[in-house]
Amino acid sequence: MENQIVELIGRHHLTAELLRAGLEVAAPVRDRGIDLIAYADIDKRLTEFASCPIQMKAAMKRSFSLAAKYKRIHNLLIAYVWQLEDIHKRVTYALTYQEAFAIAEKLGWPRTDSWRRGCYTTTRPSAKIVSLLEPYLMTPEQWWKKVTGIIMEYEEREGQKRAGWNLYEHGKTAADRARGLSRIIEAHFHRNPKAPSLSTYASHWLWANQVRYDPEVMDLLVAKYPLPSHPRIQPGYSDWDSYGDPNYKITA
Repeated sequence: MENQIVELIGRHHLTAELLRAGLEVAAPVRDRGIDLIAYADIDKRLTEFASCPIQMKAAMKRSFSLAAKYKRIHNLLIAYVWQLEDIHKRVTYALTYQEAFAIAEKLGWPRTDSWRRGCYTTTRPSAKIVSLLEPYLMTPEQWWKKVTGIIMEYEEREGQKRAGWNLYEHGKTAADRARGLSRIIEAHFHRNPKAPSLSTYASHWLWANQVRYDPEVMDLLVAKYPLPSHPRIQPGYSDWDSYGDPNYKITA
């Protein structure tokens, strides 16, 4: 498929994601390395106008790349939009340049000739790359936080949990139900600022609650977030480090 068509499909999908997150979207008049600008202007949680430039990397299947030239664009987010060929499998990862470069360093890219020429690209991301990108998987809540820096409020967390429970209880497939439980985990993560990352928190949460839920669903999630060898969440709880000070027991 022509690159322009892929870019067009990716742009429409990314725009829809941002709008679902409660953000507004604008397109720059000139092409200077920015594809879209996401912003929030009217919201009771805002104390000032919040905006963020986005460089989109769209792929019909999967592709991960980084160019050194993006380092000069202030506050840039690089959005990797994958699996555009299947509307049910589409995912978006959004990283700052620094976050993307940290992954590149773990992969050894800065020591390659391709990077010395200014860019490194792979159209077949390894399992390691997918794992490193996992903390940056976007949901409406993650987009809002990424662009505005504002963490979800209590009412939003509770709403996300209710939607998650509904999908877990009524989803037609194990994958659907696993997505519901993932939303519940993410909502709990947002009330645990001491947890280092969503992926780390999810693995410990699953350990603490592994006997409570559908084994088929748990198998899917544990494959994504392997259980930890040294748990930091007490069984039946959701508080990070709840072994030391448990105060929030899961009741649903």
